[in-house]
Amino acid sequence: MGKSNNFFEIKKIIENIFNENKTFPDINILFLKKNWKDIIGDQLYLHTEPVKIINNLLIINCDHQGWINTLQFYKEEIIKNINNINNISNNNMIKDIKFIFKK
Repeated sequence: MGKSNNFFEIKKIIENIFNENKTFPDINILFLKKNWKDIIGDQLYLHTEPVKIINNLLIINCDHQGWINTLQFYKEEIIKNINNINNISNNNMIKDIKFIFKK
């Protein structure tokens, strides 16, 4: 396979990322995933996962619908914990949270 074929394959991958998917990992969501257990605690860590951030709204996946109701009580505390992390440059990165159920 020549260099020109490799170039076109890479070009196609890049076009797919920007044109079709229009989403790619955000450095902030990767940071949250890495530190999620410290942010949310041992028990909730087992049942939740940060999925993405859209306009200061954090989407959190829950492994059971029952956790969504429970997590509503911890919403403000979770937001506070996230925004107090020193490593995140924007201290008000998260202003709201949406909990979703997805297996």
